[in-house]
Amino acid sequence: AAAAVGAICAQLACAGTLAQPQFLPSLLHEALAALSLPSMSAAPHAAQTLLSAMMRVLALLPPNDFGAAVQAVTAPVLSKLQPMLSSLSPTSPLLDEAVNQLQLLRCVVRYLDAAPLLIDGTHSAISVLQACWPTLEAAREAAAASTALASALCDFYVATMRAATTALVSWLPQLLHAIEAILSQHAAMNASINANAAAAADADAAAASGVVVALAAVATAVEAFSALPDARLHLETVLSRTSNMLAEPLTDPQRLAGAPEVAAAYLDLLYRAALFSSATLFNRPELLHATLRLLVPSLRQTQRELLRSACSVLARLASAAEASALNMHLDGLGEHLLAALMAAVAAHASTELLPRVADAMRSMLQCCSSNARE
Repeated sequence: AAAAVGAICAQLACAGTLAQPQFLPSLLHEALAALSLPSMSAAPHAAQTLLSAMMRVLALLPPNDFGAAVQAVTAPVLSKLQPMLSSLSPTSPLLDEAVNQLQLLRCVVRYLDAAPLLIDGTHSAISVLQACWPTLEAAREAAAASTALASALCDFYVATMRAATTALVSWLPQLLHAIEAILSQHAAMNASINANAAAAADADAAAASGVVVALAAVATAVEAFSALPDARLHLETVLSRTSNMLAEPLTDPQRLAGAPEVAAAYLDLLYRAALFSSATLFNRPELLHATLRLLVPSLRQTQRELLRSACSVLARLASAAEASALNMHLDGLGEHLLAALMAAVAAHASTELLPRVADAMRSMLQCCSSNARE
């Protein structure tokens, strides 16, 4: 039934008809009643499909009706989620339900990009964030021990940033702080990043997954906000802190080999920064140097994604407008980078990755000063 409603509401003409005053009140009432059924807890995908269908319809409402309609959809989710958070643990039977409720909140915000502004001219995403933030912060504290909860939270942050980039600049510090807290919590539990962490394989893998989803959320922030001058300092700060947390331990080849997914996700973040806002890296010489140091052992790893990511970062940095600033770093690191690239060609780069290795090598040599090249 939820799939049928979703298919109907995906048609713009049908959604426009259902948004009319003679249809919407009864439709929304029935949908909210269905979402409150116990059976929906056992069918999270159906609940998400139904709520997504309702958001497609609500997005077509005029501004004077849209704010109240979104509040009507959001309030039941929050009222169900809030009581769960105080007693959550990794083994709690309520954990799955809390994740389901966070996924429903994501369904609300992901359609706000097409929604009208509210009567006061603000973006509806800000209204939803203001209503949800206390609950989201409580969920973030509980997410320290749950990768599933951390992933659901990061999915919400990502959907919100994609829905209302420009309007959310004032919220960017809070969003980055929340994402960074999740990253820090899970990095502290991963033995490859934190030598004092417990080394149990299942716990270590779960912590690595938490780090990966948080890094992906930071990468989305870099991609979404890097063109906005008011966001640049916040992005530089979070990139520097992330480097302080991850770059040094991952420079150790043994620890790098123990966390290839984390390293690949971190290199993808650095690639997004180099692609969308290279100034955020070049404005921080210590960040740029730590990045280049990490590329040396990464290029020597046999994991395909790690080698691909390392080559992409190096090639992008070497072709950036500010690439001349690399020379001061390449005077000391250029020889090690070139040796790592040559080792990849000779030993472990697959046939399809050889062009990427060659591109990284060519880009680095082209941007070098004569001293560094020699």
